[in-house]
Amino acid sequence: MSHINLKKQILATLLIFASLLLSSCGLWQSKDLDTSKITTLIFDFDGTIADTYDLNIKYINELSYEYGYKPITNHEKNKSFRKLISELNIPSDQIREYGSKLKEKLHKEIDCVKVFPGITETIKNLSTTYEIEIITSNSKKNVESILNREGLRKYISFIGTDDSFFGKQVVIQNFLKQNKLETDEAIYIGDEERDITACRKIGLKIISASWGFDPKSILENAKPYLIINSPEELEQILIPTIAHDPSIQITT
Repeated sequence: MSHINLKKQILATLLIFASLLLSSCGLWQSKDLDTSKITTLIFDFDGTIADTYDLNIKYINELSYEYGYKPITNHEKNKSFRKLISELNIPSDQIREYGSKLKEKLHKEIDCVKVFPGITETIKNLSTTYEIEIITSNSKKNVESILNREGLRKYISFIGTDDSFFGKQVVIQNFLKQNKLETDEAIYIGDEERDITACRKIGLKIISASWGFDPKSILENAKPYLIINSPEELEQILIPTIAHDPSIQITT
């Protein structure tokens, strides 16, 4: 084998290895993400910024007696959050009232809610390049309580809320329309399968966070544009000077 052919073979092997490594951490598609038009990042809140999963399950189970459904057990937590809620079979005319009760319970323990490690610095860093918005099924007062406590409120341009568990698509569409944004000028960051479904319906790219409500396997099956395993990876993807810094290690 010639010296040139050997070098080609080694290079090809290295490229395959790099592709497998990036695929394993959810970043294999990042080379296709054109950030040149993106001006706005829309974040989900619960499960993406704030760690509220266990509290939500606690309140859902507390309300089981009032609404006549079985409490959620540990073995059911491998389902998507949307599926968990839909299987409670709460009548559609009661779902808004039910959601309001969950949010009020959360507000009473709002000081117990923590944000995910690294997300505070990530939002601050991204805000130097992008407009940061939040669209959430939580209440605005809950979101603002946590943002103010963490010193993040001043970095958020807009907080939009969805009063149901299943209508986020409409809120996102309205936000884009009101702000005269095309779908290639924004990107959504969320942690649930329903976020992926909503974004796909309107043609908006979504980066899914694997640390949130829905298991990573469910996110993978739903096929978001990208899956990330840490807030730092989001910076690497969206801020070019960070993304190309070889000193920053991508989470595997």
